[in-house]
Amino acid sequence: MKKLTIYPLSPIELSSGITILKIASTKLMLQVIQSLQCANEGVVLSQDGEMITSKSVNYIGDILQPIDFNKIFEKILIKNLLKQIDDFELNELRELNSTLQSKLNLILFELDLPGIVPGNWDLSRLLKYLDLQIEEPIYDDLYGIIESIVVIASRLGDTRLIAFCNAALYLSDDQIKALDCEMKINNIEALFFESATLRESIGESVLNVVEIDDDFVKFEDDLVD
Repeated sequence: MKKLTIYPLSPIELSSGITILKIASTKLMLQVIQSLQCANEGVVLSQDGEMITSKSVNYIGDILQPIDFNKIFEKILIKNLLKQIDDFELNELRELNSTLQSKLNLILFELDLPGIVPGNWDLSRLLKYLDLQIEEPIYDDLYGIIESIVVIASRLGDTRLIAFCNAALYLSDDQIKALDCEMKINNIEALFFESATLRESIGESVLNVVEIDDDFVKFEDDLVD
């Protein structure tokens, strides 16, 4: 389980599903958001008692902004492919790469050009050259964007904390509850940064709502369906 510690508050537990963090102070909200993108004094993210870095966070931000699914998931897609491809398939790709290199070297020789294609084999570089991309999901609304992110993260086994800003403003209580349930099923942790002026009924939709006032006093609402 991940924990978010904001000095001088006690740690906030980020269990599977959605944790809504309602912050009255714009300064504090900015401080916490920046900490999830890079190191920031006064804010610590940990897991099982060990500090973890911003690399363990998939910061999406405001979903009204264009979402680049390749930027979000490209590295972990390549990592998954490299880990799961078997030896037979790897040898086939190596032979195809060797054939391509030999053909290019032959063309250089026939054209009497002073160049050579080295016989290096690096599958990760090859995948980048081939422009491996995430399949663009189909969605109709803002709820669909978040759901697509959850589905892709689940398929890739992405264990990073997913962080959204103002997401609850665009969703109904029922949509938040549905997303919370889907994340719990897939063991995905998400953090919604929201203004403290967010509607009060939102507390009925999720199990973990944390409010922080202007004086950095924390109020928790742990609800059970």
